[in-house]
Amino acid sequence: MKSLTTFFYLALAFSFFACANNTTQAKQADAAAATETAATTPAPTKNRIEVMEFYSTHRCVTCNAIEANTKYTLNTYFPKELKDGTITYNNLNVDEEPNFET
Repeated sequence: MKSLTTFFYLALAFSFFACANNTTQAKQADAAAATETAATTPAPTKNRIEVMEFYSTHRCVTCNAIEANTKYTLNTYFPKELKDGTITYNNLNVDEEPNFET
């Protein structure tokens, strides 16, 4: 019985040691991954907003109204931002081959 108790305590101690060592290795791996990510991620150049409109070839009245109101709003209230590139406006026809993935 004494040898069984001793074996139990040794197994328990070994499992605690293994878990503690694994945690340390995981932290080191996370730190290495974070350093690698920081080294490969380019620094952002400046903040910008991309306004994108997606439409199909056959457009309804509502689609045309949304485009007109979006352009009006951008040109009326944000002309400076449009000119300096802080805001960009793009509309993409999703029915055209280059604009969708199959």
